[in-house]
Amino acid sequence: SPITSISFDDDYSYDVDATDQEKETLTYGIVTDLTDLVIDSGTGVVSKSHYLGNGTFYANVSVTDGNHTVYQNYSISLTNQYPVINSYPMLTIVVDNLYFYLVNATDPDGLTVTVNITTNAPWLTVNPNGSIQGSPIPRDIGVWLVNVSLWDGYRTTYASYRIEVTALDTGTMAILTFILALAFGFGLLV
Repeated sequence: SPITSISFDDDYSYDVDATDQEKETLTYGIVTDLTDLVIDSGTGVVSKSHYLGNGTFYANVSVTDGNHTVYQNYSISLTNQYPVINSYPMLTIVVDNLYFYLVNATDPDGLTVTVNITTNAPWLTVNPNGSIQGSPIPRDIGVWLVNVSLWDGYRTTYASYRIEVTALDTGTMAILTFILALAFGFGLLV
């Protein structure tokens, strides 16, 4: 039985086992759409060095004794996994604070991941290293969209998130109100 599913970057090997009742010498052949998949015409070993791709490919193996030919048709599925984001962005930022997020991404197959970031936030700068940063000002209060895509050369992972820009948070506002009230009360006493 042929091997019909492998990880896209694994080597492939399948030993076609055929016999001839008359003990004639057998010759093996293959027709396939998988680049560089070959068969040893004397031994029947189908092999291929790892293939950086993804998809399903056909293979048609033939065995002949010079008089009769038999065929084995099968498909080989090569699977490539999607890149993965391993970091989480901040989803809120207070006006005048620095926002920074570096996308940490890996590929389960060990391929290099290219990060692409787009945003509708004019206060954010997208950096070539896969990070974004910026400091919103009061006019930037609101919700801003960020789109991230990861590409391993074969598959793309997409992620979107929203950053909410707020005025001073309520905890800070409560502390400032308390300090101002305390200062005002102290001023009245003096």
